[in-house]
Amino acid sequence: NGIVLRSCLLSGLLVLSIESWSMNHSDSLIQVLTEAIENKDVSVRLRLDRIEKLKAKLRSLNGNSQDRYFELHNALYHEYKTFIYDSAFAYAQKLIETSHRLGDKSKIGYSRVKLGFILISSGMFKETFDSLAAAPVSYMADTTRVEYYSIMARAYYDLGTYSNDRYYQSTYAALANLYMDSAKHLSKPDSYDYLYLSGLQNLKNNRLQEAMSYLKQVLKKFTLTAQKQAVNDHNLSYIYNSLVETDRAIEFMVY
Repeated sequence: NGIVLRSCLLSGLLVLSIESWSMNHSDSLIQVLTEAIENKDVSVRLRLDRIEKLKAKLRSLNGNSQDRYFELHNALYHEYKTFIYDSAFAYAQKLIETSHRLGDKSKIGYSRVKLGFILISSGMFKETFDSLAAAPVSYMADTTRVEYYSIMARAYYDLGTYSNDRYYQSTYAALANLYMDSAKHLSKPDSYDYLYLSGLQNLKNNRLQEAMSYLKQVLKKFTLTAQKQAVNDHNLSYIYNSLVETDRAIEFMVY
């Protein structure tokens, strides 16, 4: 599949709306976008350097260092998960294999969840459910269970959208909401997970103002990784676009 550089740009919205901006505002945002595109090669090179260093450490291990194998496979999985699908999938499989060699059910559950994330991100619904069905939920740490429930929720939300059938959409949405409630129940109030998942749940149920409130709290209260920032900005851009607030939608799209 080659290198997949994830982007939260809503390209159709950009094409249709850019001419309606005031020139000063649009010029500043376009400059931000242009600089990001121009610097993408630097970002890719830095990521590839990190990956090569991790692989070098992996090659230096002896066959008895299963905990260290797991640690390095996990680090490589995270480098690849929004970068190259095939490699992320491969390292998720290695995580599962290593966790079984360790006989650690907590790590098995963790690994199954990581594979589930890659599968649902690729729209592979059956495979996602199969992977998560094999996860020993009761042995998972709470943080892993939050991710497990949120991925299950995402899978059912996405499946409802994909089915495009009123009966099944409502069934899948109900299941998704139950899993989302479970994820939120395990999250501390005012934590990133609780606020983000509350925002996402409201968004999926078309409660746009409530969703916006939660997602803006996320941006206000936490210093986010680039990936989390992109996801939150994408969701806010979608909300503003739905509310026909085009300028605000484009601001979040670009940043």
